[in-house]
Amino acid sequence: MNKQNVLFVANRLIASNIIGIIKPMLELQREQEVEFRMKYAFNYKESDIIWADTVVLCRAIDVELLKIIDLVQKHQKKLIYDIDDNFFELSIQNPLGKYHRWPLHLYTVREMIRNADAVRVYSHPMEENASKWNENTFRLKSYFDFKLIENLKRQPQDKIRIVYASGRGNSDSLAQLCLPAVAKILEEYPDKTEFYIFGSIPKYMKHLKNIRKLKYISDYSKYIQFSWKMGFDIGLAPLLDDRYHNSKTNNKYREYGAMGVCGIYSSTEIYRECIQNGKNGLLVENTSEAWHDAIRALIEDEALRKKIKEESYQDIKENYSMENTIQDWRKILTIRREDKPEFRLYKDVKVTLLYDQNNTKATYRINQLSSLMGITGIDYKGAPFQQADLWKLRDCDVCICFASKNNQIKQWISALNNYGYKNIIMDTLCPFDECKEYPEIIFTNTQAIEPNCYPIRDLYSLESTNLEETTKQTLVMPGNDLSFCDLFQFGQKQINKTEERVYSLDNPAVQWIDLLSRYSNPNKKEPGFFAVVWQKLLPKLHGLQRGLLKIGKVIGKPFVWIYHKIFDRISWSITCAIGSYKINRRKKY
Repeated sequence: MNKQNVLFVANRLIASNIIGIIKPMLELQREQEVEFRMKYAFNYKESDIIWADTVVLCRAIDVELLKIIDLVQKHQKKLIYDIDDNFFELSIQNPLGKYHRWPLHLYTVREMIRNADAVRVYSHPMEENASKWNENTFRLKSYFDFKLIENLKRQPQDKIRIVYASGRGNSDSLAQLCLPAVAKILEEYPDKTEFYIFGSIPKYMKHLKNIRKLKYISDYSKYIQFSWKMGFDIGLAPLLDDRYHNSKTNNKYREYGAMGVCGIYSSTEIYRECIQNGKNGLLVENTSEAWHDAIRALIEDEALRKKIKEESYQDIKENYSMENTIQDWRKILTIRREDKPEFRLYKDVKVTLLYDQNNTKATYRINQLSSLMGITGIDYKGAPFQQADLWKLRDCDVCICFASKNNQIKQWISALNNYGYKNIIMDTLCPFDECKEYPEIIFTNTQAIEPNCYPIRDLYSLESTNLEETTKQTLVMPGNDLSFCDLFQFGQKQINKTEERVYSLDNPAVQWIDLLSRYSNPNKKEPGFFAVVWQKLLPKLHGLQRGLLKIGKVIGKPFVWIYHKIFDRISWSITCAIGSYKINRRKKY
């Protein structure tokens, strides 16, 4: 392999970035096969893209990072996208799930996969998802870095140490799969066992004397070294057997096995693929009884503990080594750059919005679309059609019209053609059967089926079952004895079904972005120096204005609040600077 310049752009230094990208790349650099450079998403420059032969992104979901695709294609560089999670099927029952499944984040992940020269995944479900958009998808195994625990000594112990290692904190719903069983075990073996948990102790366990709370360790290397020194005997790895959780890596198996910990794992796809029950780990169903019996078996059977420790350690050493990962990276870095369809960044589009101000639905559509474009940073101007200065507004890449009546559609098209508008989208709010008479115009008509029709339903008002009508029909069915609880669950199910579509690629916001991307002008002239300065200065002026308005409120708050705000920002800056120094200067992490 010829020596390559590899640039990694990271949002922050999380475990996925360190394990999947940084450590293997530093190893390849030590072997003089690559020249590696890491930049944060907030400080990379176009010159960094020019320097690189290959650009690597990991779990990138920020819409701002789509600019990298544009730069990679512009300078004919290779792009590799690494993703070890399945955001498409993450549960939306918590804020974190809704954040990752925000339609623009899913759109970003999809475009990263589509436009990458190679996609690295670690599970069967993600391989299925990514392969729909990119045939150069590679399912790989991760590794354990045994160098982290070289020459470290374990603490002496006289009790069997059980650990549940998780950084999810108070939002950890998986813990409830196994902790009730642990509580029972600790009561049965008060003098023989100790339980260690990273995070808060549940209320129903606080009375137990043989439970220890451990402080969360954000530095992954320090976490591994700490865990090794603690000399845990039994490790718990609860997981749900669904597509989202089976899209993760078998990280707990690699860690427990390499550190000589007997692992007990939920019987899920990712663990069934690597564990032979009773040999290199125990597989259990997600019931309190099953977890209790498995933990008890390992406590009572020292020979079984020893066997599992030896078998799992040997398996990790042979099949999950850094050497195997390095070899995978060598193969992927030699992949030839492919000529992809030109990526069009939707934010480059300049839009004019025209609408019928006398129609409530038209106003609703314009408000929703303008909100979307405000969030995404699209440059747009809007005006009622009857009052608009069509001559001035024609300096745009695309004109979107929200017409309420059939006669309006024809009149507006005629007027726009007379003023020389080239790209027109007609958002018809009524059935319009004459779309084929205007082949050069795109209609977002949901009724007509024509080559120039691109159906988009009401933004965020997705079609769903009429809950009120369905409930009425259910109530009047003969012989129906549904309880209020049954009806409530039915209604909740319908609401969840609609919400699932809102937080997905089916969201109309994604359809609008796909449509607007067609009108992006990749050859658009870059803004001048003063325009760039003003563009960067304006948000700061707005921020100063907001800050001044809040001064009165802030003064009345405790000094500690101000201190923490400042301290958090300084701490974050220092953490980023240290990470960058370690990787780019010391070439180690």
